[in-house]
Amino acid sequence: MLLQCTFMSGLAQASKLAEYMEMNSYCIDFLKAYRSNQLNSLPSRPQYFSGLTHYCNAVEALNKLYSMSNPQQRRYLVQTVVGETGYVIGHNPETHYFMPEAYALRGRAQLLGKQMPQAEASLYKALQLDPQHVGAMHTLASLYLESNRKAKAVETVKAGVAIDPAHKGLRRLARELGIKVEDPKPAEPVQPPMQPAGKTPPVTDPAPPPSDPAKQAPSTPAATSMGSDGKAADAKDAPPSAAPPTGTPTNPWCRFCPDPQSTDRPASTPPSVPKAAP
Repeated sequence: MLLQCTFMSGLAQASKLAEYMEMNSYCIDFLKAYRSNQLNSLPSRPQYFSGLTHYCNAVEALNKLYSMSNPQQRRYLVQTVVGETGYVIGHNPETHYFMPEAYALRGRAQLLGKQMPQAEASLYKALQLDPQHVGAMHTLASLYLESNRKAKAVETVKAGVAIDPAHKGLRRLARELGIKVEDPKPAEPVQPPMQPAGKTPPVTDPAPPPSDPAKQAPSTPAATSMGSDGKAADAKDAPPSAAPPTGTPTNPWCRFCPDPQSTDRPASTPPSVPKAAP
């Protein structure tokens, strides 16, 4: 059947283990939303494809299988994974991006169920569809060790760590098999682009910070005085100008009051007209 669901756009290419792990983690949220009829709550773009619910059911059953100790329940979970992945494999083309992981899930469950030939066939198919599927390589190497094929296990582990030296499962098997594995190199920092030779970018001075015009006092030109040699003297050498006196000598507190001792007549008193001679 065709189901309307959501799927993350980062899973368009299934060539790395991180993408498969992201897809399997997504199944947890998907099943929760699917079973509560709340698929629209998932923050992704809806897409149409066949069998996502069955695929996620297989992921869920495999996670339970790892911690299940009851033999009867283990057999039931193995058959659940095989049946659910069988639906996905039968209803999608082999070119679909989650098909390699569907075979890898199937192979892990069959290995846990001690179905060695079936597990080996499923893991071979996963690697045929994705030759860089290091998760399938790790499971296949574990199968070789359990079936006493150490040389095949060494070959598989070496191929896996050559692709992903940081894979924890492969590194653990490499230590058990005495395979020397180099530590993964840290990511190099991104360097800024180099400036072509002979082209030096112009250096510009930073613009002065804006100032508040209200706080700036208006500038007035400094008075220029002439020295004894006829040249203009510097403003810093000029003596400070004295403030104008306030009032009069007899009344220093009133600037605009007339001096009573002055011989000048007040402006309001008209001048006397001399009399004509008799």
